[in-house]
Amino acid sequence: MQKLGKSPHKWFLAAVLMFAFLLLMLAFVSLQQGSSAGISPSSSSDNRLLPPLHSSQDSSAAPGYCLNATTCSEGLTDHGILSNGKTYSYKAPAVNSSTTIAKLSLGTGNGERYAISLQQNSVAWNVLENSNYGEYWVQDVVDIVQSGSSYVVDVFNNIWNFSNSHACCMNGTVYGCGGSFSNEVYYGCSGPSFEVKLPFKVVLGDNASLGSNNSESSCIGFLYQVWHGSKELGSGQWDKVCFASDFKASKAPYYLIGGFNPYTYNALQIAIAGWCCGYTGQVKAINASLQLDYEKARGNWVSVPHAWSDCDTGETVTGVRMSSSRITHVGKASHGTDNQVQLW
Repeated sequence: MQKLGKSPHKWFLAAVLMFAFLLLMLAFVSLQQGSSAGISPSSSSDNRLLPPLHSSQDSSAAPGYCLNATTCSEGLTDHGILSNGKTYSYKAPAVNSSTTIAKLSLGTGNGERYAISLQQNSVAWNVLENSNYGEYWVQDVVDIVQSGSSYVVDVFNNIWNFSNSHACCMNGTVYGCGGSFSNEVYYGCSGPSFEVKLPFKVVLGDNASLGSNNSESSCIGFLYQVWHGSKELGSGQWDKVCFASDFKASKAPYYLIGGFNPYTYNALQIAIAGWCCGYTGQVKAINASLQLDYEKARGNWVSVPHAWSDCDTGETVTGVRMSSSRITHVGKASHGTDNQVQLW
C-alpha cells in the first residue's frame, strides 16, 4: 500500500485543483481592475454621474436651460447663445475652471450624504474611436463631502459618447487610469482624494490632443490643483484617456462651444450640482467665486466671452444663487433661490 503523499493520482488531482484555484484568482483580480474604471449605469460605484437633463430636441434646453428654478445646477455656462437669441461658437484645445470656496454648509438633499459636486463639463469634437470621428462629453469632477468643519475632496471623471442621441455607448477600446476598457456604456475613473478646511480652491483642466499611434488615436488629459489657502495640496495630470482606432488620426480633437451635437448643446460649464447619480445637492450656506477659461491660442488663456448662471447636467442643486462679482468675468455663488440669468 502506498502512502498518501506518494499517490500519483492524488498528486495529479491536487495539481488540477491548484490550477483551477489560480484561474479563479486571476479572474477575480481582472474583475476588480475592470470595475475601478469602466463603469456601467448598473454599477453601484459612487463616481457615476448622468448626462444632461435636456437633449437638443427638448424645447426647454435653451438659455435658461431649466424648466423652473428647482431643476438646475448652478454655476457658469457658455453654450454660445446670448439673451437676445444670437448665437456664436469657438474652438479650444484646452479648457480650465477655478472655484474658490470661503464658506460652505451642506445638507443631505436626496443623496443621503452631506455632499455636492463641482463639474467641469465640455464637449470634445474630432475624437477618433474605432473608425469614426465623434463627439464626447468630458466631465472633470470633484465631489465635496462635508464632515463638521472638514471637507473631503474626491477627484474623478466621466466620458460619455454624444455622437448619438442616446448618449451611449463607447464604440471601441478606451485606455486610461491604468487599464483598457471595451464597449462600456461610458468611461469613468477615480483620482486622488484630499481632506481640506476652509478656505480652499479647486482648479480643473482638460486638454485634447492627437495620440502617437492607433492605440492612442485621440487623447483627453485630466489635470487638477487643490489648494488650502495659499498652500497647494496636490496638482498634476492624474488621467490620460486615449481612444483606440483602426488607423492613426489625422485631425486633432478640440473642444467646441456653441451649436449642437447629436445629443445636446455644445456647452462649457463649471457646475455646482449633486454628488452622484442624478441626485440633488442641498446647500445651506455658500460663499464662492467661479472662473471659466479656455485656451484661445497656445499659452493664451482667456475667460469665456459670455456666461449663464444655470447649468445642464444630470445632477441638480438647491440653495445656490449666482451673480456677477465686481471682478470682470468672475461668478459669485451665494445662498439663495436658484436663478437663470445671463451673468455677462
